[in-house]
Amino acid sequence: MNSCIPNTVNNLCFSVKELLKRIEIIEATCCDVPPEPTEVLDRNWFWDTELITDLDDYPATVTISGGGDALKTHIETVATSGTTSPHVVEIIDSLVYQGFLFPVNLSNLVIRSKIGQKATITRDPTSSGSLSTGWCVGLNDGNNNILMGRLIIDGTGTNANPKDVDGIDDRGAAAGGGSAIMRNLRFKDLELMGCDEGVDWDEDGNDQPMKIGIIFEDCIGHECSSNVSQSGGTGFGLDNVKGLIMRNCENFECERGFLFFDRCEDIILIQCSSHDNFHAVNSEGYKLDVKTTMILTCCVAYNSQNDEGFRLDDGAKAYFLNCIANNNAKDGFFAEDTGTPGVSTGVLINCISSNNGGYGLMADDGGTIYEAYTCLFNNTAGKINQTSGEGHIIQRPEKQVLADPLFVNPGTGDFELAAGSPCIGAGRYGTDLGIFPPDIQDRIVPLEDLERLRDDPGKIIFQTYMKTFYTKQ
Repeated sequence: MNSCIPNTVNNLCFSVKELLKRIEIIEATCCDVPPEPTEVLDRNWFWDTELITDLDDYPATVTISGGGDALKTHIETVATSGTTSPHVVEIIDSLVYQGFLFPVNLSNLVIRSKIGQKATITRDPTSSGSLSTGWCVGLNDGNNNILMGRLIIDGTGTNANPKDVDGIDDRGAAAGGGSAIMRNLRFKDLELMGCDEGVDWDEDGNDQPMKIGIIFEDCIGHECSSNVSQSGGTGFGLDNVKGLIMRNCENFECERGFLFFDRCEDIILIQCSSHDNFHAVNSEGYKLDVKTTMILTCCVAYNSQNDEGFRLDDGAKAYFLNCIANNNAKDGFFAEDTGTPGVSTGVLINCISSNNGGYGLMADDGGTIYEAYTCLFNNTAGKINQTSGEGHIIQRPEKQVLADPLFVNPGTGDFELAAGSPCIGAGRYGTDLGIFPPDIQDRIVPLEDLERLRDDPGKIIFQTYMKTFYTKQ
């Protein structure tokens, strides 16, 4: 057997280069000289598709049951056995298991619950951290080709200070002893609940290692809040990540939304949702910080209680395609540059910013926003604002929709467009503004057909896991 975890699901595996090929066909030339998406993702970090497997591609190597320290003990045993082939650990019950720290250089491992079950992993009893009382799952130096899925990661009530426990923490260089790079880590169908941070890959006083080629799919983080001196808990807090795709992930009822800090490059978010976050000062739906580069497709930010829907800071660059900011306390989309890394730039195509407490679009302190085919409706402070001489918004007023987008039921998170919505067909090449309709799944064509179909009227180019499209009339 191959010493890596090979791919058997071709349409699940993709690289940034492959995604860029699709994005190039979309084109971003609808505004006055906006940055091309290839400038947003220009480093071409990629996932080695031969090292990616789906959750159930391999039979179980070993089954675990009974709860307690059974899983932790087995992970330590795998590390000492010197295994080089894929090792699949399947938990066959829904009991509670102690957390663990992956050994240094452990690779080629799948940890999953049996289909129909969902085991819970709580705090590693031997863990501790500088700003928290530990973690449930600790990543370590040289961890490569690891897949975890169908699990609950629960930091609630596991010590004297509940919610001081991180869910998945990158201890790495804090533990030392191996390569400082982690590669090809994939997480599918995880519920991260009641943690300080569900995923804590941010700056907390340790020199965390670089993470390359990461995938989160069908994961949720909720009820994460901090009892220590930090700026608020989140389901997903990421730093020093090169090449990450999040598909169909949700962050809700946390203090903060998705956080991308310094040193995050080439990030792709697909059909993600951030809502009902409640920090007293910082509860933005998505925060993109220093030099972060991203493409966001079909993402939603709503009901942020004290901040913006989407926020770009200090040199962040992002390309927003069919995204929605609705009913946030401040601006829908916000860009600024208060530091020296470079100008924060957002490019918005087919987006909706509505019912926000601030402006629909806000550029401040050197931030720049390009927009076209945008719906701007009922934002309390006004449609747009750019600080004189500092912020810049390049807009296409003739392509704007200034009427109610008529969401089906935004209060329950249903942002489909109701019949009669002015956003239907108002986008680039006659597409809809906002998230894709459900029947888009029926209009999928392979990547190799892109060139053949790019000039075929009315065709939609679509791929299930990228949620990125091109149409032409």
